[in-house]
Amino acid sequence: RYDGGMHCRADIKRYTIELTMKLPKVDIRGKYDVGGNVLLFPVRSKGDFWAIFVNVDVYVKIYGKETIKNDVKYMRIERLNVDFKLAKSRFRVRDVVNHGNIIGEAMNQFLNTNADEIIAEMKPAASASIARHFKSFLNNAFLRLPIQVWLPES
Repeated sequence: RYDGGMHCRADIKRYTIELTMKLPKVDIRGKYDVGGNVLLFPVRSKGDFWAIFVNVDVYVKIYGKETIKNDVKYMRIERLNVDFKLAKSRFRVRDVVNHGNIIGEAMNQFLNTNADEIIAEMKPAASASIARHFKSFLNNAFLRLPIQVWLPES
């Protein structure tokens, strides 16, 4: 669900598009599976994962390049940069392996106590992953839609 505002600025001659979006709430749900050692003890945990991010500011810059296919001009996205800031976050895991949920509760406390550091650590990988996904998605669209269709004066 998207309730935020979006602003767009484009430089048609250079094929660059800048987008800014404000997302009031991002709710992520999934599964997790963790294995490793704490001191000398093996630790295994898996289960359900929730993350809620509040007031997320997203910045996207798209760098396109003209390409010609069968004498028709298209735009190919060469590079897509994504950055984001968020005001507040909350994490929750539910461990389904360990009865009594001691490891899960310890993980919940650790995640929420160290949320800012965890987000700072994961931000470069998350930004790159989001950019890769949307670059591929947008190229599938732009490489099927001639420039003349969406920029009739070009």
